Amino acid sequence: MMQSMNKFIQGWLAYVIVGVIVICFSFWGVENYLMGNSSENLLAKVGHQEIKEEAFRDAFLAEQQHLQQQLGSVQLTAAQTAALKSDVLDQMITNAAIFQFLQKEGFGISKFESDKLIANDPDFQVNGAFSLNRFKQIAMAQQNSVNVFVQQINANIVQNQLVSGLQGSVFVLPDEVKEAYQLQNQTRDIQTATLSATALAANQHPTQQAIQQYYQDHVADFMKSAQVKVNYIVLSEADLKKSITVSNADAKQYYQSNNANYLKNNKLIPFEEVRSDIVNTLKQQRAEAKYANLRNQLSDKLYADSNNLASAAELIGGSIQTSDWIVKGAKATGIFADPSVQKIVFSADVIQNKLNSEPIELSNKTIVAVHLNAYQAPAPKSLNAVKNDVTMRLQRQMASELLAEQANDLMNSLKQNQQPVQLPAWTTQNKIKLSDKNVAPEVIQAAFQLTTKSPATQYKAVALKNGDYVIVKLLAIHEPNFEIATAKEKNDLSTALTQMKQQTAMQLFAKAIVAETKVKKYGFPKEE
Repeated sequence: MMQSMNKFIQGWLAYVIVGVIVICFSFWGVENYLMGNSSENLLAKVGHQEIKEEAFRDAFLAEQQHLQQQLGSVQLTAAQTAALKSDVLDQMITNAAIFQFLQKEGFGISKFESDKLIANDPDFQVNGAFSLNRFKQIAMAQQNSVNVFVQQINANIVQNQLVSGLQGSVFVLPDEVKEAYQLQNQTRDIQTATLSATALAANQHPTQQAIQQYYQDHVADFMKSAQVKVNYIVLSEADLKKSITVSNADAKQYYQSNNANYLKNNKLIPFEEVRSDIVNTLKQQRAEAKYANLRNQLSDKLYADSNNLASAAELIGGSIQTSDWIVKGAKATGIFADPSVQKIVFSADVIQNKLNSEPIELSNKTIVAVHLNAYQAPAPKSLNAVKNDVTMRLQRQMASELLAEQANDLMNSLKQNQQPVQLPAWTTQNKIKLSDKNVAPEVIQAAFQLTTKSPATQYKAVALKNGDYVIVKLLAIHEPNFEIATAKEKNDLSTALTQMKQQTAMQLFAKAIVAETKVKKYGFPKEE
């Protein structure tokens, strides 16, 4: 039980870096795997379904942006990016395999049930009633047609049928709750001695040859990300409203036709008192009508004159603007911070084919279309530009190797019940728990693997992420009393264990389905 809980904790920590699958990632978009241009690179074939380059790029960019939001300014290394790519493709393969299984086994939903669920979804309602326009707006915001959007919703509903069935087969025994409580609330007293890498690293002096060799071996870690600069046009309902003028005659005519709306105590409010409200109402109505009309024409114009934005700009009465450099995977500003816009500016149609993009409708009744202005492919930074970084990496690496030898020598002495002279001072930490946030996870993991039976099982050396080494000594183990656990604590533990078992069941199910499906991988697309 202890090992499984430790693995569970480590898994959650790893999730922040590369993500994990619970069942498979969302079924949304599964039909689109087959809809790419036949000339696209084929990345994998799952049963009868093909996973194309464009679908992979979309999924990878979405996951990369999601991770970047979690990590903030921390950039993924080349190795982490490669792991993320592999993870995303594996998720897509799992997704496709399970979708085929569901089709084969007859999972599904009738049109009547689908229509009813969609109509009753608050996300698609305006003033408590289903709004087709609202539904279309959400579909367009996700770069989908209405039909594809409905397919995605239906696939999600079918997924939930499967998940519910798997979850219903899982249960937790009372002894498992007790064991989990004891592990969760067990505390341990430890001592730690830290071998610092910082001072040691400063005294390391890698040769020029070593620096050059490290740079060549790890050049993927020193790449400049792809960058794009685009020309773009913006159609905004708010801007249209600002450009519209309403004559006094039009305002008076509206006032006279709708005077029932301007009664107070059964008396007609004078026109001058409501004139500004009427002008604003007419501006809004005309802006909405003009926006809807131009939106319908814009897509055709962008396609008909796909080599530039001039005709489209003339149609909407707007100007062609030019963006700053947009770095792939990095945070952008303004309209380019929107994930759907980021996806489009790095799409194959824009970068490789040099075509106008499709119109991208944002949530604030704003439509954006882009065309390539300039593109810079990923390229290695020069050695001179990264020499300090390479040197520091080598210094840490050399220091870590020396510390590993020191830690090994110290451990040999301690396990023989000897106290080495060069051992740093011990620091005592009492009653630490598995969930302790104030102790390095590597130290916690080591502490809960040790026993007090003998010196051989009482010590462990662990490497920290910063290059330091820590000698961990277990002093005592304090077992909790399950008899004093409250009903709420027991119930919360039972719920958590059930969820863990459900996740395991879903992961095993997904693994089994993929194993039974014929899968062929063709490799990743080349980096733009």
